[in-house]
Amino acid sequence: MAGRPSQSLAEHEAIVDAVVGGRPDDARDAMHRHLMSVIDALRHWEELRALG
Repeated sequence: MAGRPSQSLAEHEAIVDAVVGGRPDDARDAMHRHLMSVIDALRHWEELRALG
């Protein structure tokens, strides 16, 4: 998936930054955004795969 590694890296950095900064609500929100992003990417990949 083109661009996914750099997007995931930025999302992971946001999660770590919030955890290290002692901001649990921000960490939770960043983790939620990351997981939703991964789910969306996997759904898109599956759709493309189904098209052949």
